[in-house]
Amino acid sequence: MRRYILKQGNISVEKWNWKSNNYTERKVFDILTGIALGILADGELSAKEASFLARWIEINSQILPEKFIRKLLPVIRVAGHGGDLADDELASITILLESIAFGETPSNSTNCAPLIGTPCALIFDDIESPDILFVGYEFVFTGNFMNGSKKDLMERTNKLGASAKSANPTSQTDFVVVGSKGSEQWAYSGLGRKVEHALKLKGDLCKLRIIREEDFFRVLEEYEKTTSNSTKPQSIG
Repeated sequence: MRRYILKQGNISVEKWNWKSNNYTERKVFDILTGIALGILADGELSAKEASFLARWIEINSQILPEKFIRKLLPVIRVAGHGGDLADDELASITILLESIAFGETPSNSTNCAPLIGTPCALIFDDIESPDILFVGYEFVFTGNFMNGSKKDLMERTNKLGASAKSANPTSQTDFVVVGSKGSEQWAYSGLGRKVEHALKLKGDLCKLRIIREEDFFRVLEEYEKTTSNSTKPQSIG
């Protein structure tokens, strides 16, 4: 499969910063931030990645700015089909992805709303208690936790029949649990490789879900109570 080495260049590309209070728009732009970071991480763009990104942009074309689609989509489509790209086209892709991933805060504003397209918010999956299961499921823990140490939470998770680890998630991972201590200040890049891996896996339509510590801990306690009650000896007479 063809892989393209991303190039640096002095091409003029405007910064893609977006502001929005709409949840759907915010989620779309933040997912795009994760995809951009995933591609930039190794400095290469594979035909498979390009094909996925092109399809993703097409699906979300009603939300993304028209000028952004015009500048990125044609080149990404060529890469997705394994076509030839000139150095200036590869540089254009690089600059666009970097502007999405890292953005910038206006210098004349000290109290502005978070910028869409800037790595400033982690997208969690909103799930109900029944959606979190333990027996046979794999959990990856990352960050600092409010409800005990990471080691303690992993041990409690394992006791319920799950597999808990702190390594990078894989295609076999079901849940990435993010500690809530300080998470409001975390950015995509600040969360480290585990979350970047998780975002890239989600981009590949993986089953993985990224969940908040508080959601996980609530369900953990419910399961522990259920397990404890089921193992208590029944009184006779």
